[in-house]
Amino acid sequence: MERIHLHCNVFGSGSRALLAFHGFGQESSCFMPLATALPDYTVYAVDLFFHGQSLWHHPLQPVTRTKWKQLISELLEHHHIEEFDLIGFSMGGRIALVTYELFADCIKQLWLLAPDGIKSNAWYRLATRSRLLHGLFRYITSEKSNAFHHSMKVLHRYKLLSPTLAKIVSQQMRTPELRKRVYNTWMVYRHLEPDLQAIYKAALQFGPKIMIATGSYDRIIRPHYMKRLTRLLSNLCVHKVFPCGHQDLLQVWLNEVSAANK
Repeated sequence: MERIHLHCNVFGSGSRALLAFHGFGQESSCFMPLATALPDYTVYAVDLFFHGQSLWHHPLQPVTRTKWKQLISELLEHHHIEEFDLIGFSMGGRIALVTYELFADCIKQLWLLAPDGIKSNAWYRLATRSRLLHGLFRYITSEKSNAFHHSMKVLHRYKLLSPTLAKIVSQQMRTPELRKRVYNTWMVYRHLEPDLQAIYKAALQFGPKIMIATGSYDRIIRPHYMKRLTRLLSNLCVHKVFPCGHQDLLQVWLNEVSAANK
């Protein structure tokens, strides 16, 4: 029997439904403040696989679009949801974009907070799809290996990684358990990448409100990474840049939304 379970927490009691996808290293509980910030919504905050209470049987068997559509459809049916809006932060932004492609006719509003998946990441593709580099990626992130720390020293010595980004990477991969989660998460979601042309065509047809937020000091998802999407969507989306870094963006955005709804 497959050990697959897509868990979500429900916050608030508004008449509109909002599906929320968090970033790497977070859990669905980070979206609890949305119930206050957006009182018109009931928030269905999903734990991504290898985070929170969601379960996936094996990272080497990636989630396909067909399986993801089935899982979201089951979640919607369970909660009697016919129309919903979407929000995604960082890695969750990539998942939100794919979800929009699959359910565009049901969605009226889409919030993307420093979304991953718009600018192609060559390292991510190589690490998850190249047999040779996948083996190296698995070795570096293995629980018993010191290769990660040695790799960080080499990158620092040859100035191949900025101090800010090196600090963030080190925090996210400082323990064997965290490195294992990086490996599992990258592998399980490697086939869920947004098709920007499909998103553009769906947006033209269904006309949702699309709002993008990035941080001016973000060294992971930089504001200019959004150009491929914003140029494509043109007047179909709004992009706002906040004076913050990656980790602070969700809270800064929540503060603005809360102030606007007071």
